[in-house]
Amino acid sequence: MLVMGCLGWYAFAGCGTNNKVEEGSSQESSTEVGANAEANSDASVTNESQPDPPKAWVQPFEPAVCGVASYSWLSPETMGGLVEKKKQEVYSLPKEGIEALLKAAKYDKFKIKYGVSVYQFRYETQVKGKKVEATGVMAFPQVTTQEKPTFPYILWLHGTSGFSDSCAPSRKQDGPLSVALLASQGYIAVAPDYIGMNGSGAASTTTHPYVVGEPTAMGSWDSIRAAGKLLKDISAPVTADNQVVLWGGSQGGHAAMFSLLYASYYAPEFSVAAVIAAIAPLHLPNQVLGALKTLDGSTLLLAAIAIAFSRWYGKEDRLTEILTNKDPNFFATELPKIMDSQCGVDEKKFQAQTASDVFTEGFIKAVEAGGTWKGYEDWYCMFAENSMLLSSVKKKDNTPPILFVVSENDELVDTSSQYKMYDELCKNGYNMEYLECKGSGHAEGAIWSLPEQFDWVAERLTGKPISKACQRTPPVCCSGSNSKVCTP
Repeated sequence: MLVMGCLGWYAFAGCGTNNKVEEGSSQESSTEVGANAEANSDASVTNESQPDPPKAWVQPFEPAVCGVASYSWLSPETMGGLVEKKKQEVYSLPKEGIEALLKAAKYDKFKIKYGVSVYQFRYETQVKGKKVEATGVMAFPQVTTQEKPTFPYILWLHGTSGFSDSCAPSRKQDGPLSVALLASQGYIAVAPDYIGMNGSGAASTTTHPYVVGEPTAMGSWDSIRAAGKLLKDISAPVTADNQVVLWGGSQGGHAAMFSLLYASYYAPEFSVAAVIAAIAPLHLPNQVLGALKTLDGSTLLLAAIAIAFSRWYGKEDRLTEILTNKDPNFFATELPKIMDSQCGVDEKKFQAQTASDVFTEGFIKAVEAGGTWKGYEDWYCMFAENSMLLSSVKKKDNTPPILFVVSENDELVDTSSQYKMYDELCKNGYNMEYLECKGSGHAEGAIWSLPEQFDWVAERLTGKPISKACQRTPPVCCSGSNSKVCTP
């Protein structure tokens, strides 16, 4: 499999292990409708004490770009409605249960602080100003005190797991186990499946906008809003403050940075305390250039991104401008079908030898010539709009601390582009700290540095400033590194 990784579960450091929780095993189903359960919670408030009605929603900027017909967002205040919830009994574990899972996975890097309760949920968000439903999972610490303790949110944004409903992490073990580990450390962890990847209930009504910043950010923030309603709906023994840590790897690292970019516009009620963007493709035109040099995993990944962009921006009928569609591969027509029906792209299904077997020669020459890809400017627009610093959406406020994690030998995300991206983000006022895992491949850098990531988040939540702001340091042996590569 070329596009898929194990990043959906990298929070549980379980790549390659056969120690699985059996799916569907003795799990109690208790689906409930809870969209308006909290509506009457302040019934005792008198009319005299009612706050002024909210101001009418004002669109902060024109969101339609790259030839898309104009549209306006629905008010964020109307989003995040809780549609359904279901407790995941098989993943709701005492402290000892989580310790046993980590032991079975032969991973001893964490001290478990709490048992956890895990819920799958369905919620309301939007796509181009129209309401849609999405899904996710949430976990919170099990506590014994009578007073409700308050914990910060972690918005966990998963790496590439596929492009359709059947690939949603909440449908499998990846989503529940990820939030379970995070909650065991003292966080309220929320992990959206992303729009177009419904893990429960009715099928998605839109395709997955893979690596498209706007719907990813909106769906992510609305999952936090829905999680807050879920906590109230079940009278959870914990409460959440408005602090949010954005945390993701690969596709999720991209999602974390775009969620940060959109936070001031779409979710101003929350305070972003810190961001971890691991192995994240943040300058897509440069990634395109690297992916077209040779045929490897990044080449088909680029093709998948191009297909997702063509759908979001209404250019599906123009795919053959950049993707080849000839015998025996027919990438422009066959690859979209695979994305809609499978959770991975197997390179062995295709008889491609070079990047020019996948992408048209005209497109390759335009990319190599640089600039805005003469003759393919509409395509450049799509890739630029979903790149940090190139997007028409601009940073509005001062940024929180950001940990930028890089894999030295990344085979999917071009490392040299990441170096340049880090430097440019720093020049543009982003408060960055750098960590590069020596000798690591794409997913390995995120997994091997997981202990450092947890420690880094904990320090930021205490208010401790980052120690090496905007310094690009040499690769180091990360705490979880394979001893065959280096000794931690």
